[in-house]
Amino acid sequence: MYRTLIFRRAVCTASIMIFGTLLCEFFVPRTQAQSPSIQVMATEGEFQEPANSDYYYYFDRERGTISPLELQISKGKATHRDLGLEVLGEYVLAGGRSPFRIKSGQPLEFLIRFAPGFGGIRKCEEAVKAYVFLSPARSRKDRREVVTVQWPIIGRPRINEDKILCDVKAYGDASVLVRPHEALPVGEYAFMFSDRRYSSPQEEAFFAFGIDPPGMN
Repeated sequence: MYRTLIFRRAVCTASIMIFGTLLCEFFVPRTQAQSPSIQVMATEGEFQEPANSDYYYYFDRERGTISPLELQISKGKATHRDLGLEVLGEYVLAGGRSPFRIKSGQPLEFLIRFAPGFGGIRKCEEAVKAYVFLSPARSRKDRREVVTVQWPIIGRPRINEDKILCDVKAYGDASVLVRPHEALPVGEYAFMFSDRRYSSPQEEAFFAFGIDPPGMN
């Protein structure tokens, strides 16, 4: 009986993850592949805008530069915790730390340029807020874990509880400027993004970065 409950719970969790992937597949437009770069487009020196679409960049306003975040592809999976009393739906990123580092205390601003087929929503703040998904990545020795579902044996599932709220606004001709509501503590983070150029069905793209203490080299 106990094993049957665990198995059913794991199957339900996997179903939620697959359903979420199918939703993303339906709502996110397909676009032609472009290689990420740090090229920018400038208009009268007022702003810089990524030349390539559907890729997250860190915007260093003081230096006037943008830099591409680390890109990883991961497939969702269900794992058990606490002797099987809780099932997690998670994505695993290779490496315990992102190679892209930001010093704690630096302004946190990110840019993403939407593909033409999707750019129409960027002026609708609520729609873009739902689309921008920033989450902490739990650091382990050789990996990072982005948890999207927590389902205890007793109780309701908790979905996307770790999502970090962000302010978003239209920027330039086709981009969106993203700022976390609050300063992020030291740790690992990732933007989740659904785009079939980067991943296949049941997989997600993650644009990762890490926050270091101010004095760390």
